[in-house]
Amino acid sequence: MKCPYKELYIYLADRRISEREEKLLGENYLGNWIEDDLSFLFFTRPEEERLKKLSIKIIEKYQIPYEQWHGEMYDSIKIGEFIIVPFWNTEKIKDDNVIILDPNVVFGNCLHPTTRDSLKAISLIFKEYMPKKVLDLGTGTGILAIASARLGAEEVIAVDINPICIRVAKKNINLNKLEDKIEVLLEDAALTIRREKADLVIANIGYQVIKKIIDFLEAEYFVFSGILRSEISEARLLIEKRGYKIKEFDHEMTWYTMFGRRKR
Repeated sequence: MKCPYKELYIYLADRRISEREEKLLGENYLGNWIEDDLSFLFFTRPEEERLKKLSIKIIEKYQIPYEQWHGEMYDSIKIGEFIIVPFWNTEKIKDDNVIILDPNVVFGNCLHPTTRDSLKAISLIFKEYMPKKVLDLGTGTGILAIASARLGAEEVIAVDINPICIRVAKKNINLNKLEDKIEVLLEDAALTIRREKADLVIANIGYQVIKKIIDFLEAEYFVFSGILRSEISEARLLIEKRGYKIKEFDHEMTWYTMFGRRKR
């Protein structure tokens, strides 16, 4: 099976599109990326006429090849002990460590160094310690939540503030048959970390959000990624003040992934 997404048709609506309206957008609809009070609507076919009939005003429109959107495509990719396989290619690979992934248009297709290094860090933590409960804050495609469940976590809460990420993460969790272990919530990460206690907290997200998460970090272990070189010194200081030992990966001294455990 070839990738079912060839071209992306993207429409910027002049307002936020509701979940009720999304149900009327048809079989070519991929998702709704919300920015402030606007919505970017993604389709696999042109849908201007449908949007007009639904009284959705379009400010801008774009067309882009799907492969160009993600920068690269792959049949499968090995990261640590995992083999990541796009859902249109699963008949070619059978392995207990396979993670089936539909990246859709969401960050987390495993080509970005922060996603890859987060997967490596999670694997190292599970070799040392078996977290029972994991928070994945800013889950995107759900890849890090799925990896945690595959490694043995009994309960995973995957959180994102964007509806398209929730839609995609739920699909990927279903593809990997992990609905009984992973709960997906549309919620702000800073709210979740205040309410939920966990053994491992993961956040591959913007540093401004990571700073808020650090303020309430109580887990035994953590993995934070998406940190830039200009932010890493402050991040180290904040995490050390919370009482954690730190290890790091960096990609070309640009993207940093920090992970570690509470000092004993």
